[in-house]
Amino acid sequence: MKKILTVILVLAMVFGVGAFATAEEWSYETPMKIGFSQNKLSVAFRVAGVEQLKAYVAEKGLNWEIIVTDGNNDASKQTSDIEDMIMQGVDAIICCPVTADTMAPAGAIVMEAGIPFVLVNRRITSEDFTCAITGSNYMIGQLVADDMAAKLGEKGKVALIEGTLGASDTTDRTTGFLETIAKYPDIEMVAQTSGDYVKDKGMACMEDILMRVPDLDGVFCQNDDMAQGAYLACEAAGATDVLIYGNDCYRSTLDMIKEGKIEGTTIYPTSVQAAVDVLISIFENGGVYEGEKIIVQDVPLATIDNLDQYYDTLALNA
Repeated sequence: MKKILTVILVLAMVFGVGAFATAEEWSYETPMKIGFSQNKLSVAFRVAGVEQLKAYVAEKGLNWEIIVTDGNNDASKQTSDIEDMIMQGVDAIICCPVTADTMAPAGAIVMEAGIPFVLVNRRITSEDFTCAITGSNYMIGQLVADDMAAKLGEKGKVALIEGTLGASDTTDRTTGFLETIAKYPDIEMVAQTSGDYVKDKGMACMEDILMRVPDLDGVFCQNDDMAQGAYLACEAAGATDVLIYGNDCYRSTLDMIKEGKIEGTTIYPTSVQAAVDVLISIFENGGVYEGEKIIVQDVPLATIDNLDQYYDTLALNA
């Protein structure tokens, strides 16, 4: 790792990475090269993040070239992508890390190269980043647990289908849900498994849960892909009374809520607009960031009672 880091830092100096920091003036018309390292583009939420980033850059009138990479949920691949970005002379990197611990070394590489490193949706285990912007993942678990408990009359059997294990969003959503559901003594946690944020895996997890717990009352799936997969499993098993919750707020999920197929979904921001605003503040300030290192955005819950207010505004086109 040290040898790789040395080579990258030398190349960074050769190619002038971070030269904007010494510039006397910066404007929206200044050509910039921005890397966006996504963890996994096979999930609709991540694709939506890329689309929103490009749209917001255009809306702001920024002269930015956006370089997008797909980590394929592989920390080694994502680290290699980031190293390549540095060698290409990017002015900043926005990143959604695969997992918190495995991507911490990449943060050190970027920060040593003097490049702003802005995390979205997820954190890393080190402090080697400029700013981290996420929705409140703990709040997601908390909101779902409370709503589920209320609609079950504070009793019943519930399950949890987690996302990618080791990712900070997964960990915090799980903690929020489990700590909150534990406050209801007549609700029993009967299953906890990982669907890796993938629809097919979410469906397979739900099939397995229903075989073991045919009288299941509710399930929290940590994203809408898995929630939609869980519904397909419930439909096939005739378990249409199970309360299913997701997260991300796809328009297709809101449609399913209208149809009574899914109970609710939390509205998780892609946070890319906020990331762009952070980078603008850095560039305007000669490469220095003086804002909050951690930015946490609220996450509301969409149900049949309020989904109309989100359908044409915060919902993702997925």
